[in-house]
Amino acid sequence: MDTRIIIKFLITGIIILTLFFSCKSGSKYTDLDHYHGIDFPKKPSKKKDKEGELKFWINNYKQEVFYYCLFENYQNDSIMKMMGKEDLFNPNDYIPMPFWEKMKTLGKNAIQHMPENKYFIETEEDKKKKYISKTCLDYFASRELDSIAKNEYKIFKKMKYYGD
Repeated sequence: MDTRIIIKFLITGIIILTLFFSCKSGSKYTDLDHYHGIDFPKKPSKKKDKEGELKFWINNYKQEVFYYCLFENYQNDSIMKMMGKEDLFNPNDYIPMPFWEKMKTLGKNAIQHMPENKYFIETEEDKKKKYISKTCLDYFASRELDSIAKNEYKIFKKMKYYGD
């Protein structure tokens, strides 16, 4: 009976040690798609890190579409004005002007896929509420926007004023 307990203890210990040493620590992200706390991702050097530049550009493009989605769908509401007093929104000025109109249109059109408010209707005021922020976040995380941003990056790389 003591042998079985010792064998179970050893097997359990081996499993725990295997899990412990095989798990990767997630404390320091290097991917630009993850939240970095107070450290904003820096623009990578073009010559050293082409993949990092692509991810940086795509992430900025998607962030801009997200903000356009909020701005266009709240339509100069006082909440957006209040946020503008305190929030710098996207700290990067990396996407050139020729892309702004398309990003604005994408943000505005994202709301077309907004689910109806069928739940949480307790008052007449609740009937007017929409899932604006959820819809904008869902679109930000979508494969569709990833694909659009990658295609826009290819156009960006071909532009004459892009210095490589």
